[in-house]
Amino acid sequence: MRCPETVSVSPPRGTTMLTTKLQPAIRILAALGIFAAFGTANARADGGGISMDLLATSVTASPNGTAEFEGFITNNSGAPLNADDFFFNFFGFDPALLTPSQVVGVTEEFSLANGATSPIEVLFDLFLGNASPGSTLTVGVNLEDANGDISGTTNITLKIAGSSTGTGGGGTGGTGGTGGTGGTVPEPGTTALLACGCAALALARNRLARRHA
Repeated sequence: MRCPETVSVSPPRGTTMLTTKLQPAIRILAALGIFAAFGTANARADGGGISMDLLATSVTASPNGTAEFEGFITNNSGAPLNADDFFFNFFGFDPALLTPSQVVGVTEEFSLANGATSPIEVLFDLFLGNASPGSTLTVGVNLEDANGDISGTTNITLKIAGSSTGTGGGGTGGTGGTGGTGGTVPEPGTTALLACGCAALALARNRLARRHA
């Protein structure tokens, strides 16, 4: 019984030469595809698709008060977006002293075509806790859409109204009270009344002594 023969099939010579010649071009195209994908990802991360502009990034607010931030949004994502397609990311703040609250897409509604800029709107609020008067709070914020586009980061500074030296005055007043612990000093008016009373008693005693004599 004869074993089946193994047959090797080689491609035509011309085909092999053509494939060999195309290999450098294929490698270049693959590299360009990777580079393009990487560039697109970087552009999205750097906020090339959407942007946010605030009218003010440094405001003064009172403890337990509210800071309102107005601004506008520009859509260059390549697709139309609605207000509820946006949401804000807040970071780098103390949650015990600051509570962010988004307004756009919640109480403020609009449609934004690609390449368009929204009107000036209240974008978000920051509710303050019991922050110390005279202190400064900071928070970072960026904008993201439903397609994953992210804007650049904006840093916000909140200056808390009031003076941090106000409590020192009370302490100074307390030291004055401490100085009086050595004894009670009568007022000048009280001393004069006591002297007059003593003189009147002495005069009355002298009169009684003369009568008995």
